[in-house]
Amino acid sequence: MKFCLLPFLFVVSASAVPINWVLSGVTLDDGGTVSGSFVYDVTTNSFATVNITTTNGSSRTGQVYHFVCGQDVPTCNGLTPSSGNALYLTSTAANQTGLPALALFFTPPLSNITGSRSASGLEATCNNATCAAPVPPIRNVTAGTVTSATLQPTPIPTTWLLVMTGLMLAGLYTWWTRRNATLTR
Repeated sequence: MKFCLLPFLFVVSASAVPINWVLSGVTLDDGGTVSGSFVYDVTTNSFATVNITTTNGSSRTGQVYHFVCGQDVPTCNGLTPSSGNALYLTSTAANQTGLPALALFFTPPLSNITGSRSASGLEATCNNATCAAPVPPIRNVTAGTVTSATLQPTPIPTTWLLVMTGLMLAGLYTWWTRRNATLTR
């Protein structure tokens, strides 16, 4: 049985890799700062490994954020990640009444193109269980960026390694069939 391996030699692979984004130089108007990182997957429009911290300022105390509204916290008031343009965070996945929340906006929106983006946003207190609106004390982001660092994908064989393996297997198949044909004569 003979078959052509040629179509298998021209396999093209493409995929979007989730990107790790790191906040840098993000300052708040009351002297506090925002730092940390998160992973954004443009294909699924989802955030993961969120670890963002704000520090104390003159109007609010610092907080640690791990929960994404609309993703980890379904009770947020309809807020969801917005095509890489907005990230809404809460400090807990439970009732939000009186608890802090952080909204970050990115210009241009996050994508699978690495680089830096301008960061803006605000930190405030949730007015009710679903965090329908921010209430004071509110502090605004005055400066800062978010910069990408591509996560290391699972290593896969290079195209040339796959081509050479295919050619070796085709050669082995040819040798084996000729050898068996010679032995059966």
